[in-house]
Amino acid sequence: MPHDTGSSTLRSRGLIAVAAIAWLPILLAGVRVYAPFAGAGPVTCALRIVGGVPCPGCGMTRGLGELLHGRLTTSWRYHPLALPTLALMVGVWAYGVLAAYRPVRSISPAFALAALVPVASIFMLVWVARLWLFARAGGIPPEFARPTWGG
Repeated sequence: MPHDTGSSTLRSRGLIAVAAIAWLPILLAGVRVYAPFAGAGPVTCALRIVGGVPCPGCGMTRGLGELLHGRLTTSWRYHPLALPTLALMVGVWAYGVLAAYRPVRSISPAFALAALVPVASIFMLVWVARLWLFARAGGIPPEFARPTWGG
């Protein structure tokens, strides 16, 4: 008895389309709701727990949350790369939505690596600059220095 692969292919394409469309709005809604409470929760960053310094992405969730609330200056203070990160996420989301509905050229691993290296380099440069600025200002700001619950 032959399998009907047509309907299962359509069903899986439909699930992929739903996932491609839904992931960013769900993520951003979660960030918008969670961000005001992020500073009151436990520290989950291994570098911050072990080394006592903020990691390259420290403050990104709060920065994105502030950005989604329209507070650009506060977002910048939490993480200067929150706006470019949001733009990149929207670009990836748009590509995924487009790919869910029509054939698009797949991204080659070489291109992905070529794009990842400068992005990671920028994050590292911003991280080093932030650590240097924190040191010049007399230490890590309280919103980044709290190592445990409420401490």
